[in-house]
Amino acid sequence: MELNNIGLFIVIGLFVALFLFFNFMVAKLDWWQVEHDAPVDIRIVLREGGVMPLKAHDDDACYDLYLPSETVLKHGRQQIPLGFCIQLPQGYCAYIRSRSGNMSKGLENVNGERIDAEVKTGIVDAGYRGVVGCIVDNHHPTPSRIDENGKVDKSSVTLAKGYKIGQMAILPVPKTKLILVDKLDESERGDGGFGSTGTK
Repeated sequence: MELNNIGLFIVIGLFVALFLFFNFMVAKLDWWQVEHDAPVDIRIVLREGGVMPLKAHDDDACYDLYLPSETVLKHGRQQIPLGFCIQLPQGYCAYIRSRSGNMSKGLENVNGERIDAEVKTGIVDAGYRGVVGCIVDNHHPTPSRIDENGKVDKSSVTLAKGYKIGQMAILPVPKTKLILVDKLDESERGDGGFGSTGTK
């Protein structure tokens, strides 16, 4: 009789242990989902004329970046400040790139014309606290037309204030360590590169 009671207690104890373990795992799963689904806070400070980077849709990969003031492009490359500072958490960077429409058609000037200019890619590190900027490479011919006031008309290379000039993606940066070795592991591809896989 005593053995039966002991067995019963063992069975009950196992059920209680399984119940507690199951609830513990469910709680851990809920915590993991909340922890990984929660948005990462990115602090932004606007400078004079600066516009808050925005996503057109919640599930967009990038934030649109706006010009804080009317900007006249020089021929060649130039850095254009975007009127805001950013504080990225450790383990993240901001990737600056051109918008798809601008890449395919060129930047749009104040006359509504597309010109041969593009935003080059760039990276903002987590420790940077200065004004974020983008690099524009302008291939459009230098303006030479003289307006009615006798001045060079630069409207063809002028971008409007508030123009969506580029995009910014917030990307995770894994911790890595470079290790110097004498030989690398073999792979199927090997050292094939620069079009080695063909075009079709």
